[in-house]
Amino acid sequence: LHYLAKVLARTNAAEGVAVGRQPAPTPSAKVATAHRPDVIHSLVTDLPHIETAAKLCWKDVCTEITQLLGSMGQISAQIDIDAASAFGSSMREFHAVASKKLSELVAARDDVTSAWAELIGWLGEEKKTQPEELFSSLHNFVISLVKAHKYNMEHEEKLAKKARMEEELAAGGSVDVQGENKLTPLIMAAYSGNMASLEWLLEHGAD
Repeated sequence: LHYLAKVLARTNAAEGVAVGRQPAPTPSAKVATAHRPDVIHSLVTDLPHIETAAKLCWKDVCTEITQLLGSMGQISAQIDIDAASAFGSSMREFHAVASKKLSELVAARDDVTSAWAELIGWLGEEKKTQPEELFSSLHNFVISLVKAHKYNMEHEEKLAKKARMEEELAAGGSVDVQGENKLTPLIMAAYSGNMASLEWLLEHGAD
């Protein structure tokens, strides 16, 4: 909830809307809302990355990078000792490639460290908070949110279907009309296990 509140505040600020106020929608506002990114879809897309971040111990990653830097220093010293040998020549080639890769890794680590500091500052978390702690909570939250969203969508579809059936009945439709297979809506609802439709049909005298 704290995370969502921050997201809402940032979204409203970007759209020039005061938090807690709901202005009357204008045509342009309706268009903007229609083109607003699907937050749930974005979270579902990001879920694998959030899960990876939750499983990753950042301290261990930083320790491994530090160890790699130490190992590269040892290799460099050994190359100086064996400079004239064939071993030294091949190790120089390896060292050049590995050093470039390690430099890229160090740069990525520094970028992540900077981004993490910005994120916990934005969320108001303590500086000692580790990435896996936050992303573990966020991962569980997103899973629950996605489940709740799926339930809400299914519930809205059931309500919409019920409204359509009410309209058809009011227009003179019959709850016992038979399809091409001679099955009534009641039988089809029972066969498919659609309890909402089954209850509605029974309430309206379906046979």
